[in-house]
Amino acid sequence: MGVTKHKQQGNKAELAVALRLTEMGASVAWPYGDGAAWDLLADFDGKLTRIQVKSSNMVNQRGTVRVNLYKGYKSAVRYTLKEADFIIAVAAHVGTYIIPVDKITKTRLYTWTGGQRRGQLPHYEAFKEAWHLLK
Repeated sequence: MGVTKHKQQGNKAELAVALRLTEMGASVAWPYGDGAAWDLLADFDGKLTRIQVKSSNMVNQRGTVRVNLYKGYKSAVRYTLKEADFIIAVAAHVGTYIIPVDKITKTRLYTWTGGQRRGQLPHYEAFKEAWHLLK
């Protein structure tokens, strides 16, 4: 049995985030097995941060990218601070969003490849490329 398309996409996103974190000076660790609610652990000079990585490389015909910010593939159960500190959402062709778990109010991140759409900014735009929040 091979790796599913979703798992492969998730692995690529985790590796990209881990690379960025190490370039920023963090040590990065992965949990052993599948029991942890977080995907990566970042250590910035003793400050440990549990990170859940979510991603989407699907761009619909209107240029919208949707990244699910909840647990699993089909459920809509939110992460709590007992499980992770940040969700890092990697949105294809748009960028990366570093969102504190306690700031998540919507279970999906919508963004657009062409920037603003009909004068509206995506809900989590303030967290786009906000890597500094992890230090």
